[in-house]
Amino acid sequence: MYLEVQGETFFDRFKEATQDLNNDLLQTKNQVDSLNSNLDEIRIKLNKDIQGIWADLEDFSRRVHGQLDDISHSADNASSNSDDAASESQDVNWKLDSLEKEVEEIAEIVNTLRKHFEIEHPYITKRKNTILKKAKEAYPQFKQNYLAKHGEKINTDSLFSDYKEALMRYFIDKQKVKLKATTIENLINQVLEELKSQ
Repeated sequence: MYLEVQGETFFDRFKEATQDLNNDLLQTKNQVDSLNSNLDEIRIKLNKDIQGIWADLEDFSRRVHGQLDDISHSADNASSNSDDAASESQDVNWKLDSLEKEVEEIAEIVNTLRKHFEIEHPYITKRKNTILKKAKEAYPQFKQNYLAKHGEKINTDSLFSDYKEALMRYFIDKQKVKLKATTIENLINQVLEELKSQ
C-alpha cells in the first residue's frame, strides 16, 4: 500500500515536471521562431541597405574620379605656371589617397556585412540578371532545337524553368572556378550546348 502511494506520488511529480519541461521547450521554440523571423527581417533590410550603399558608393566613386580628373588637369596646368603648383599637387595627391582609403574602408565594411548575412554580391546578382535576360532572348531558338531533337512529347511548360535552373547552376559552378567563357554570349552558348546534349 505504502509503495503504491509513493509510486503514484512519484508518477504525479514526474508528470508535473515533464509538463513544465514541455512548456519550457515550447516557450523556447516560440522564442527561437520569433528570433529567426526577426533575423530574416533584419537580413532583408540589411540587403536593401547594402544595395543602396553599394549604388551610392558607385555613384560617389564616379563623381570622385570625375573631380579628380579635373583636379589633376588643373594641377598639371598650374605646375607649368608657378612653383606653388608642386605643393598644390602634393595636397591633391594627399586628398586622393585619403579618399581612396575611405572608399576602401567603406567597401570592406559592406563586404563584411554582406558575408556575415550571406547576402549575394550586387555584381553577381547583376550578372545573373543579365545572363537570364540574354538566356530568355536565346530561349526560343533553344526550344525549337530541343523540340526538333526530342519531338513534341516533351512538357514545354516546365522546359524554360529547367533551362533557367541549369543556366544558374552552371553560372554558380563556373563562378567558383572563374568563368571560362569570355562573354555572356559564350556562356549562354556553352549552357545551350550542354542542355541540347541531355
